[in-house]
Amino acid sequence: MPFGCIEDYHSSRYELIKKNFLASRDTFSAESIHDMRVEIKRLRAFYRFVGRLNRSFQAKPHFREIRQLFKAAGGLRDIQVQKELFLEIYRAHGLGRPDCLEYFDQKETAAAGSYAAVAGQFDIEKIAENYRFIADSIKDLDGRDIRRKLYQGINKLLRKLHRKKSRGDLSADDLHRIRINTKAARYNLELLIRCFDHDKNPESLNKHLRQVHRALGKWHDFVIATTTLEILKDRMAPETLSALRKIFTSNRENYLEQFASAYDTLSDFLQKNPIEG
Repeated sequence: MPFGCIEDYHSSRYELIKKNFLASRDTFSAESIHDMRVEIKRLRAFYRFVGRLNRSFQAKPHFREIRQLFKAAGGLRDIQVQKELFLEIYRAHGLGRPDCLEYFDQKETAAAGSYAAVAGQFDIEKIAENYRFIADSIKDLDGRDIRRKLYQGINKLLRKLHRKKSRGDLSADDLHRIRINTKAARYNLELLIRCFDHDKNPESLNKHLRQVHRALGKWHDFVIATTTLEILKDRMAPETLSALRKIFTSNRENYLEQFASAYDTLSDFLQKNPIEG
């Protein structure tokens, strides 16, 4: 029976969230904020999966306070990502001292204050306490049923990806949904690999999904950067603004091409290795 493994999976999420929460609360470290948010996304996917196993488990009430922390951390992380991206582009292309540094520093300070206010009220131990509700929800289930539900969930997400991609002309919202569904499929796969199927097929699928998700994540960063650039344009020399517009456009197009290639590779893999459960 996989229940010990499932408990360990939840415990791992809790320990990593706690570690990065404590670090980020004290230092606002970009790495800790990022790592905490990734683990919260894994935890959210896990709660939703338990809710599919047993409808008496309501994921939202158990996640409400965690979501507030996640959202506040997201406000800080978004600014950190944009600041890092602009600084990296300025350095890589020899554009001199960034004209926008003061803007990002002010935004980061404000976002850090908002995060600190939420983090100061957050009880991290509630995540550990939530497991008793999860244990009650799955105690009467057979391990084979849990495995089957995992496969069903993964297949459903993969079908959503295929439907979106097969439309042809993808909007920014379509690409965003593909990114979200890819991430959810990956997190379900991680649980499947850890507690049920340790063979190469799920591992390989996870690697292909990671490539799709990475390309769309980078594309999304430059979409946001383009919007930010228009906010900052009056602070910049015309030649710097022109250069950045070209660089950002080139990067958006490049990562969309990477996404298309990664998705074709994923599709080929799934045709040869259908996911069944």
